[in-house]
Amino acid sequence: MSQSAFSYYGLTTNPFTKDHPYTFKSTDYLEMHARLDQVVSQKGIGLYTGASGVGKSRIVHHFLNGLNTNLYTCCEIKETRLSSRDFYQELAIELGLEPSHKKVVNFRNIQERIRQLESQRITPVIVLDEAQFLSMDIFEELLLLLNFQRDTVSNTVVLLIGTASLLDKLRYASLEALRQRVISIYHCTGIQQDEARQYVEAKLKSAEGSLRIFDENALTSLISHAQGSLRRLDLLTTKVLEIGVKQQQVQITLSLIESATAEILF
Repeated sequence: MSQSAFSYYGLTTNPFTKDHPYTFKSTDYLEMHARLDQVVSQKGIGLYTGASGVGKSRIVHHFLNGLNTNLYTCCEIKETRLSSRDFYQELAIELGLEPSHKKVVNFRNIQERIRQLESQRITPVIVLDEAQFLSMDIFEELLLLLNFQRDTVSNTVVLLIGTASLLDKLRYASLEALRQRVISIYHCTGIQQDEARQYVEAKLKSAEGSLRIFDENALTSLISHAQGSLRRLDLLTTKVLEIGVKQQQVQITLSLIESATAEILF
């Protein structure tokens, strides 16, 4: 959306982008933060699930940005459709190592790097987003790599983020040792209707706007079409503002919401 579109509705910027600095503390946000605090303090595995677009990854990233970089180093693997060799190469890079073409070399180097960090009282936090796509091989490699199959104290935090199908993978008998290390679990249900209204209002205010640009029926329809998804809510709100500017509408009406939903494939 162009700057003229922002100013047309009195906005200084588009607050409905994932990079916008304002953070709305929904029920999911508060509950998940509490569990993230738990897994980081106790050191183990955290498991966070929810439908696509409900905001679980956004919450995790906000939490990680608040960690003391002198005490934690975060390693995020965003591409999870990887072979075990590729996984080790990605993790080596995230840990500041020169990756090898040999899996066994990466394995040893990563373990040594983790021991070095432990000696410096630094905790590695490994984040695996879209973890439902991880192969069984990689889950089993995590057991070996982090000594989770042994009765030892780990200094590494692993955050598994994905859809509910991730739970099905973790039920395999071969991953029992991994399941035993899961000390924090939360399922994101998405933003509720009353929260969604507060979210839209707070986001608009953060850009010096007002909820008055929506009529009541339009706002109700907007929230309903979002279906609890922050991603949908952001996309739809952005689109309807764009259409409102094009049509020179002073207020967002129900017909504009319908036009916006017709242009977005959810």
